[in-house]
Amino acid sequence: MKFLCLAGTGTNPAALQQQLAPTVKDLERDGDHSFHYLAGSVELAESEGLKASYGPAPHFRFLESLWPGATDQQISEAAAGAPGGLTYEDKLRYLERRLPPKTSALLQDVLLSLHRKFEEEGPFDCILGHSEGAVIAATFVIDRLQKSVEANKMVTPRCAVFFNGRSPHTADGKGWVLADESGPLITIPTCHILAYNDPTADGAVALYRLCDDESATVVDHGRGHAIPKDAKSCKLIIRAIRDLMDRTGD
Repeated sequence: MKFLCLAGTGTNPAALQQQLAPTVKDLERDGDHSFHYLAGSVELAESEGLKASYGPAPHFRFLESLWPGATDQQISEAAAGAPGGLTYEDKLRYLERRLPPKTSALLQDVLLSLHRKFEEEGPFDCILGHSEGAVIAATFVIDRLQKSVEANKMVTPRCAVFFNGRSPHTADGKGWVLADESGPLITIPTCHILAYNDPTADGAVALYRLCDDESATVVDHGRGHAIPKDAKSCKLIIRAIRDLMDRTGD
């Protein structure tokens, strides 16, 4: 199986390779899997915080920010005013009413580059993403599946692994794809690896709700937002990905 792995905010391909090392080492024992790593092109200013969390520079992300057009401070202030008890989807709608219009021309470039990568270096059987990488992966999968309806020879990923994801962007970069509005759109088998003690866990659940519940599984490793590398968590992750591969027919 050929994996395309998308890094989260603040990381780079080498860092993602280190994060996934125990899982990849186990899967590579099969002798017929390959892993290809990709990060965004927006380089973040070097800081001690980024270095401590993700290792040496460079540090990248795919899009300008979580909410293109708004600063991190604006996003934090708007989110702090959200009433309690809202679903994740309602929280995003709340932010949409209080922040500048969300749009990202860069998202079009990111999606185009992923489509091109699939055509020129693929096909990739599985797309895997962590955090922002999971958001971009889900956005791409939905766009690829929809385009494949129009072009029946277009090859799509056969499955996906989402680590600590969130609701994907709409392909035009102007909003979010929300399960309570669209229903399930990701029809390939998926595995959602998350931690319910992660402050962003409701976003990961929202992404799960966009997937076919008959072919989607959830694994709670209990280790927050990072990709854990302890033996117990890695065992859970490896078992979940191998189960996904079995369900995909590999």
